[in-house]
Amino acid sequence: MGPVMLTRLQLRLGRLYALFTLPRGAVAAEIGVWAGGFSRRIVQLRQPAELHLIDPWQFMPQFPQRMYGGTVAASQSDMDRLYDDVRRRFAGSASVKIHRRGSPDAASEFADGYFDWIYLDGDHSREAVLTDLVAWFPKLKPSGMMVCDDYTWVDEQGERSVKIGIEAFLKATSGRTGRAVLGQFFIAKPSQEAD
Repeated sequence: MGPVMLTRLQLRLGRLYALFTLPRGAVAAEIGVWAGGFSRRIVQLRQPAELHLIDPWQFMPQFPQRMYGGTVAASQSDMDRLYDDVRRRFAGSASVKIHRRGSPDAASEFADGYFDWIYLDGDHSREAVLTDLVAWFPKLKPSGMMVCDDYTWVDEQGERSVKIGIEAFLKATSGRTGRAVLGQFFIAKPSQEAD
């Protein structure tokens, strides 16, 4: 039997489940913002003390089957428009900070143990998922939560690249586990980690 595919409704429910699992009033980050629709829900439903929105808003024609490579955005001008729209959307929100940078570069701006939770929905290639997890997981406070979106996503080669990247991270950090819920993957940081 082949892999189970989730419906759009199940995926939306998974995102809502993630939102209602994460604490209110937290210091949080969303990696991969696109047009800011999910960011708006985070602000409405979780009312974070700080929400850092991280995205390069970069057109990538080498990925013509992806939204930022041709299926929705057709040029860098389209990505610039998305960025400007996100800036306008959150202009009046003192808690929202927008970082137009690539994910690993942006991670270096923050001290380890800074975030209560991080929502990861960036580049879905297996290498990028692994790089993001390695860069961002230390930025979580003890007992913090990393939520990875699109756990069941299938790339252009027919691979579940997000799942593969997450599994590589878990394998490299022996003893760490997580759980999948409706297309989301949750990895809790222990309250104390062994050195």
